Amino acid sequence: MKFYRGYIKLKEDKTPYDNKRMHRHMINDWPTVGGILKAEYVLVDIDTFEDSDLFMQLVDKYEWKCHIVATDSGIHAIFKKTRYCAIICSRS
Repeated sequence: MKFYRGYIKLKEDKTPYDNKRMHRHMINDWPTVGGILKAEYVLVDIDTFEDSDLFMQLVDKYEWKCHIVATDSGIHAIFKKTRYCAIICSRS
C-alpha cells in the first residue's frame, strides 16, 4: 500500500532539512527521512517498547486494521481514516 505522498530530508534532530519533496526511490540517498502521509491516513506514534506492547494488545483484542512499522524506540501505526476519525481528528 502507498501511505505516503512523498518524503522529505530530515536533520539529526528530525526537523526538516528543506521543503523539497523526494520520491521513494531517492530515500536511500539520505540518512534520515520523513514521510508525508496521504490525507486519508493518520499515524499513531508510540515511543516506548512498553507502550508498544500495550498498544499491540489493543490491536489484537479489537482486531484493528492498521499497518504497523517498528521504529528505534517503539512503533508507528498507520490507520485509514474513517468518517468518525475525520470528525475527531479535525477537532484537535
